[in-house]
Amino acid sequence: MPKKKRNTFAMGQFVFAKIRGYVPWPAKIIGVEKYFYRVMYYGDGNQTNRLKHSAIFDYAEYKGKFVKKSTLKNKKFAEGIEEIEHAIKTKYDNSSGDDSDSDDTEAQLKGLDTQTHLKEIETRDESLQEKNFDVQ
Repeated sequence: MPKKKRNTFAMGQFVFAKIRGYVPWPAKIIGVEKYFYRVMYYGDGNQTNRLKHSAIFDYAEYKGKFVKKSTLKNKKFAEGIEEIEHAIKTKYDNSSGDDSDSDDTEAQLKGLDTQTHLKEIETRDESLQEKNFDVQ
């Protein structure tokens, strides 16, 4: 029986991280271990946590589902969304000339929005992980 494919996330990837008792919170992958990811939460004093892959969701893909008027009433959550959006904007505005930045520039020239652009990057990263860098 084939193994069920699980989500894989890369260092620096923007995500939502879910722990019991809280809504999925904006975060960034800061460490990859065999069965866990270390995340840093935005809007909460940059606290960190270690979570299983099943508790992590791609930011661009799930933003529409997790960011609602009701969740934005939480001041810390709203700050977290502001911080992660700023981090995303800063990451893609500060081109340093490597291959990924040239891809970013190409996407900007194509007129892609942030979510579409992040999805393309995620697809590219997944392809690289499948070839050589699969997280186990």
